[in-house]
Amino acid sequence: MVKNIFAILSVSVFILMGLTQCKKDSLVNGTGISFSTDTLTFDTVFSSLGSSTRYFKIRNSTSKAITISNIKLMGLQGSQFRLAVDGVSGTNFNDVEVLANDSLYVFAEVTVNPNNTANPFVIQDEVVFSVKGQMQKVVLEAWGQNAYYHLGQRYSVSNPVPIWQTDKPHIILSKRGGYPGLSVDSGATLNIPSGTRIYMGAGALISVDGTLIAKANQGDSINFEGLRLEHYYDNRPGQWLGIIYGRPANVQLKGCIINESAFGVSDEHIINVIVNQRITTSKIADYGTTAKPKVTLDNCIIRNTAGTALTAIYTELKATNCLFHTAGGNVTGLFLGGDYQFTHCTMANVYGKYVDHKSECLVITDQIKDIDNAVYTGAALTSAFTNCVVYGSLQNEFAFVTAAPSSQIKFENCLLKTNVDSFAHVNSISCILNQAPEFRKPDEDDYTPDSNISPLVNSGKNAGILYDLRYQIRDVLPDIGALEWTP
Repeated sequence: MVKNIFAILSVSVFILMGLTQCKKDSLVNGTGISFSTDTLTFDTVFSSLGSSTRYFKIRNSTSKAITISNIKLMGLQGSQFRLAVDGVSGTNFNDVEVLANDSLYVFAEVTVNPNNTANPFVIQDEVVFSVKGQMQKVVLEAWGQNAYYHLGQRYSVSNPVPIWQTDKPHIILSKRGGYPGLSVDSGATLNIPSGTRIYMGAGALISVDGTLIAKANQGDSINFEGLRLEHYYDNRPGQWLGIIYGRPANVQLKGCIINESAFGVSDEHIINVIVNQRITTSKIADYGTTAKPKVTLDNCIIRNTAGTALTAIYTELKATNCLFHTAGGNVTGLFLGGDYQFTHCTMANVYGKYVDHKSECLVITDQIKDIDNAVYTGAALTSAFTNCVVYGSLQNEFAFVTAAPSSQIKFENCLLKTNVDSFAHVNSISCILNQAPEFRKPDEDDYTPDSNISPLVNSGKNAGILYDLRYQIRDVLPDIGALEWTP
């Protein structure tokens, strides 16, 4: 990473302008030299993995050129920090000239050395400047975090799954020339305990052909998100691929938050689509004759995906108290038959800072187009939606195509934004069409009904679900959606 990062400094200047918050210039009287900050701080950096590049500026506020006789990275805690001054990398620089009323960039990176500490820890260094016989400095500061690493790891019957600990985060990385993440092969079971924090590297995925169980306790969660913790990357979609299930697979998620992925939770066929060639062992043409994978989602959130948040193909899927939102593709896509049950779920695409919303929130079809453009029709598709929200910024947020006469699509006590004439061809009971749900603050990920004037409030049917997504008690007249309004 060191060799590459300094070759693209000119690009980094543009990209990283927003990443450093600068304090008032620090100035030692008489030198004419000041700095854009006195402390350059890095967000949490996982041990053994390099940081993003940060920078500060050396400024000459006088009308004459100034020569800095020496700039030195002190190495107070070894060689964990790296430096480049005006495009030249090193740790010691002599006779650096700063032109009149001009400035130079100093770029810094850090790779934190691992230790035996489970909690985050601080490392510091100093960049010392000798100017006109005076000493000035800028402090470099980074938070380090040790972790458990999974590099192209495959769990199988012959390679049993160890017990995952929760004292440190788990990092899942693609292996160069090897497997892109972590795999749970057929016959193996991975149990992820409550409170586990999982960070995914670029291009990494969790592939499940066996059993994945990730269930958080009430009041806790299991988090899956991108590896980069700098604020620039907050909620940016596509930083990792997703949780991808094959056939047969058994995926059980409860209290999970899946953020910043490309495809959230998805059938493995999506990988064929991404690379435009068949790399999975299963074939779409055989889906209708094989056992359905089983996917159960309880009190889960899938958000900020580059593509579809939830993609199910000929699957037996049950989702309860789930929130799926902010997707570059469909929020939920159900294809090629299967059995689907959604209760008290919210599917929304109303606010997207980093995605362009052009596809319907919900698409249901018993057909699918393969990568060779062949269209396949599977077995009958059965789907039931109870007390669900399907809403977004498009004129129509629900699309369906059914070829099999026995396919059934049912909505009961749901709120949808949809074409009324088209919706008349599905089975619907007591649904609310084309009314704004009045979410509280969707731009802050709050999809609770804003007040009792929301059409969601008290408009659901009693489906036997006692709690909502956040474990608030539902009353005898429950609200539509994943979240219950409380005064």
